[in-house]
Amino acid sequence: MLYERYCARDREFFAVREAQVNQDDLLISETIPGYQQESAAYWTHWTPAEAIPLQIQGWKIHVSASYGSEREVASVVAHFCAERTLYFKAATAVSWYRAMNSKNASRTTSGKLLTIYPPGDVLEQIIQDLDIVMRSFDGPDVLTDLRVSSGPIHLRYGAFKRMEEGGVLCIVGPDGELQEDIRQPWFSPPEWIEVPQFITNAARTPPKTLAPFRIMSAIKQSNAGGVYAGVMVQSDRKIVVKEGRLHAGLTSDGRDGYQRIRHETIMLERIRDAGIGPEVLWHGDVGGRYLLALADVGENTLQSWIVSNIPLYSTDSVVWSRYASNCKVIVDNLLVHVRALQRRDIIHADLHPRNIIVDVESLATTIIDFETARSASSDTTSGVNAPGYRPPKDLPRHRDDEYAVAQIIVYMLTARNEHSDITPNRVNRAVPALLERLSYANGQPPRAVAELTAVHSQLVDSIRVSSGHVADLVEPPADFIGALSRDLPKTMAAAASRLGRQAVHFDALEDDMHGIAFGIAGHTIALLGSGSAGEVSRLLAEAADTRRVGLFDGVCGTIYALVASGEIDAALNVLQRSRPLDAAQGWRIFDGKPGVLLAAMRMAAYPEVASVLVPDIEHELKRLAHNYLSDKNFLRTGQTVKTNRTIEQNSGLLFGDLGLAWLFAEAYHCYDRPIYLDVLNEAMVRELERYHADSEGRLQFKQEGRLLPYLATGSAGFGVVLSNLPRERIAPSVAECVDSLVAAASPVFSVNCGLFNGYAGLVYGSNGLRAFSKLPMIDIAELNQMARGMSVRTSFDAWAIPGDLNLRITTDFATGSSGVIHAANLMARDDYGLLPQL
Repeated sequence: MLYERYCARDREFFAVREAQVNQDDLLISETIPGYQQESAAYWTHWTPAEAIPLQIQGWKIHVSASYGSEREVASVVAHFCAERTLYFKAATAVSWYRAMNSKNASRTTSGKLLTIYPPGDVLEQIIQDLDIVMRSFDGPDVLTDLRVSSGPIHLRYGAFKRMEEGGVLCIVGPDGELQEDIRQPWFSPPEWIEVPQFITNAARTPPKTLAPFRIMSAIKQSNAGGVYAGVMVQSDRKIVVKEGRLHAGLTSDGRDGYQRIRHETIMLERIRDAGIGPEVLWHGDVGGRYLLALADVGENTLQSWIVSNIPLYSTDSVVWSRYASNCKVIVDNLLVHVRALQRRDIIHADLHPRNIIVDVESLATTIIDFETARSASSDTTSGVNAPGYRPPKDLPRHRDDEYAVAQIIVYMLTARNEHSDITPNRVNRAVPALLERLSYANGQPPRAVAELTAVHSQLVDSIRVSSGHVADLVEPPADFIGALSRDLPKTMAAAASRLGRQAVHFDALEDDMHGIAFGIAGHTIALLGSGSAGEVSRLLAEAADTRRVGLFDGVCGTIYALVASGEIDAALNVLQRSRPLDAAQGWRIFDGKPGVLLAAMRMAAYPEVASVLVPDIEHELKRLAHNYLSDKNFLRTGQTVKTNRTIEQNSGLLFGDLGLAWLFAEAYHCYDRPIYLDVLNEAMVRELERYHADSEGRLQFKQEGRLLPYLATGSAGFGVVLSNLPRERIAPSVAECVDSLVAAASPVFSVNCGLFNGYAGLVYGSNGLRAFSKLPMIDIAELNQMARGMSVRTSFDAWAIPGDLNLRITTDFATGSSGVIHAANLMARDDYGLLPQL
């Protein structure tokens, strides 16, 4: 998973991996005579001082290594290359290679310890010579390549020198033009390349052992192997097949996928006929992969059951009683399984909702995925844990599964994981916040909910005693958003001191985003008027350090924040250097030209800045309006993709047609031109074409099987566009959808608390829609209650909240405390324009 690489360094904040490598972690620590070395991120390039120039592309050799043999393999290969004056590169650090070969690493980059660039005319001889020195070693298959040796030697055709076009890695085609250097997790040379006969001959022979089943389809695949649907050959019985790759898919304990699947087989045999896990039908080695055939126990995980049944939009006592009663049945079944495992001296050690199958009729449960199961009396810990389910280090190991059940109860009731990795207290206010909400609506919590929370309390109290944590938890203040605002500078200072930048979501670290969404600009806007020390210098430093230019992701956002702070000269200096309108690409409000145009209109009171930012704004607006109205597919980029990555979104206020509706709503307010009203309505109509009403009539953006109501990407964003517009100016087909949009944007609670994809944005957008329709408004107290329920008391004695996914504290505008504070400030002023009018 992408987030994993940003969780390893710091317990409270997402952080990039340390750039400096410890000397003890270097893969090749000695110098190689006659070679120059240059480190660039993962790779260190070794260039011979005397060699013929390197060709631009060809057949390149990848060498892998098994866990523990990396340095020996690297030493052998490095000396082999030095003897022949070959160009090569090697992983800089052993730990980096192991991370790239971990369970959740990319299947197309995993296993590559060294890369050799041989001249084409001696390729076959080099392979033969290398095979002699590598026969005694083993390593994972490099899935993009063909394995050409009994040792860990692989071949692939590709670029020797980095060539890019539009951010895509390329090779030169037969016509001399650049084309994508496609990397599939299987050997797939370009169609126009003639594969030498010796490479074809080197293809592995079929495995000696044949499995007694047929694979029908892939359920999921990872670097560790895969899970497949299949049938037994003789009986046609439906099965699930698990595959573990040898030397690949490492977990933190050093075990590979092969070892874990073989271990799972042993554990499942120990509980055969106990009614806890699936029945083992066959297992064995097939071509260097360990395969395990299991009885098919269904595909309805507890995760999917909760998502389908939790009453997110209701406080009705009857609805919650029915749901909680069913949850109690499932929890009772789970505890029976957990205690049965304990009697057999087994701990599952990776219990979470995706590893539990639920029968939708009887609510009977089956636990799956015993890869990390172990003896209950062992002191070892699992090499794998789902976020939020990692047990406390000081908890006796035989209690791990009970801890997981306590976390599952919280997830059942609140659809979110407690942020157990962040706070040493490990228990927060998610459940109490829900009880407060249900008590407010019903006088008291429904009895079934109270019974389920009692089970949770009993488990938690017992766990706290076992782990030695018996002190009372610190209660968050009643005015939690006020405390969040007061403590924000303290949290920002702690993050800057430890990380060298602000506490942002890992998305921002992965894609180097700043601006209003993830930069100092967002903090500045949230804390306008607080007189935060060093604010201007931090904004200027960030502007100098970012390559992005958009309103929400880059320099334009910095300019907006500087103007908001009254720093006009500083804003002009940044503007003169960056010229965002010329540099911005695309038509999303988030990072494209429309965001720059919106910023210019919002700062019209400062013409000395606005006129430089966009010299002729009406010309730009009219040109965009005509282009948009004449092209029905103006913003369409193909099918939607189910992803949480910010830069890959294509819907809603910040990423879709609705963003242009926001831009032209602002233009209509400023210039009162009919064409801008036409674009405003057309953009909303196009946005709604991709929305879907659920069974209760709530209208949300449909993204590959899931529905999004959020401010940035879905229903709630309409509130920003419509809040100050008269109904008679809005297309009837849009106006008649508003009640359904309000319903979608008004859940009782949300998984996240943030502004873009959480409860703060839902409440804020819902109120904007309510203002349009003259409906009763949601009180700030409800936002305060939700934020309080997600509170974290930090190690430096400040109040904070976790960002999206609840894994780490964030203070950014998009996912963290700045966005929540900003939403509350605007709601207090009945301002639903999202950005402050300057």
